[in-house]
Amino acid sequence: MPVSAARVGSERPRAHGELIRSRRLARGWTLADLGDRTGYSASQVSRYERGLSPLTDVDVLRRFADVLDIAPKEFGLTAASPSAPTRHGCPVAPGLAYPRLPGPGVLSTEVGDSDH
Repeated sequence: MPVSAARVGSERPRAHGELIRSRRLARGWTLADLGDRTGYSASQVSRYERGLSPLTDVDVLRRFADVLDIAPKEFGLTAASPSAPTRHGCPVAPGLAYPRLPGPGVLSTEVGDSDH
């Protein structure tokens, strides 16, 4: 693969991080401020901004777009966000990585009075 082709593929995520950084600085926010507003640690926000962690998850991009008032199109997203988050077709409560499964059921067998 030519070097120029490899460079093009890696510039997009870095451009997203640079856009996030420029908007954060324009607001006068620290990494911790943005982290508090998005639910990420300051370290993770820094990794996103520097392109060390990929910004390829649509939910992550939407979260930054919402908090920083970035038009979703600037991240290559559609304008409308899904009404309720789902995973594998099931609704997911905010903050849960995966839907909760029902706990193990305990089968009880009633022992009736026997006439022995």
